Amino acid sequence: MRRHHLELCLAAALVSGGSLSLRHINTPIPAKAFCGKLQPLIQPLVKPALVLSRADDSQTDPDHAGEAQYVDCDFRQQNTQLDVSLHDDSDRIFDNPTEQGYAPLPGVGDKARYSVRGAMGMRWVDVVRSTTACEARLTMEDSQINGDWRQAGGKICETALKLR
Repeated sequence: MRRHHLELCLAAALVSGGSLSLRHINTPIPAKAFCGKLQPLIQPLVKPALVLSRADDSQTDPDHAGEAQYVDCDFRQQNTQLDVSLHDDSDRIFDNPTEQGYAPLPGVGDKARYSVRGAMGMRWVDVVRSTTACEARLTMEDSQINGDWRQAGGKICETALKLR
């Protein structure tokens, strides 16, 4: 789709005799806009309303400065939490699905894994597609998630990866 859009822009610029700025090509949308587009796409996977409490990207989070794919969406509502973050997987930290107590999650992305961590029982699902990794972190009861939490987390990450 991007290639088709680029071809149309180039054609329009050539026909009109104008110039074309390439500075916006392959520039990810800012976190707040990304999270706003993501929210209605993943809302059907969980019952609590997803209220965006924080959105960061490589421009707003100094720990991820220069990381083009980085985005973090934190949704909070009535003692529930759903955080979705995307980042480069150039360090390949997701290559070992059993590292740190994770279990493999087959059939999701190029590779995926899941775990339950911490005193609050936060559920983690990590999905990698190509060189971009997604982490979905859910603190919700089973009754607040539509379907199995591992599959819901996988769908959340696959949606975020497609949107980015």
